[in-house]
Amino acid sequence: MLVLAILRIFFILASMFLFVLFVKKLSTHPLKGVVKISLGLGLFTGNFLLGAIYHSPLGNSEALRTIYPLLGKIVGYVALPLGFALFLMGVYQLVGTLRPYLDQSYQSLVENSLVGVYIIQDGVFKFVNPRLCQI
Repeated sequence: MLVLAILRIFFILASMFLFVLFVKKLSTHPLKGVVKISLGLGLFTGNFLLGAIYHSPLGNSEALRTIYPLLGKIVGYVALPLGFALFLMGVYQLVGTLRPYLDQSYQSLVENSLVGVYIIQDGVFKFVNPRLCQI
């Protein structure tokens, strides 16, 4: 389970990195001639596809050339925050999934420790592990 969680974190970070590169490429294109690259990125939440951001060759239409800079700015301003929000949702979901496992591991580590562990808040012992009680 831990390996799957680590792989999921890796893929979330990798997809966020590709998303940032894609948006940067769109927002910095100088529009000198026809773009030869076709790029696309799906925006997912869980197993649901929310939409896709894509970039394809423009062709020779003057209308597309005048509209494209506006679309590029819209993609830059809207897609990046949306992608970052989806990234944060994925991280929070992953942390929520791992939390019981992490709490159990931490509890086991503290209770089986060879050294005494304690927590003091406002001058009162809030937690003392069994090893400290033996000392």
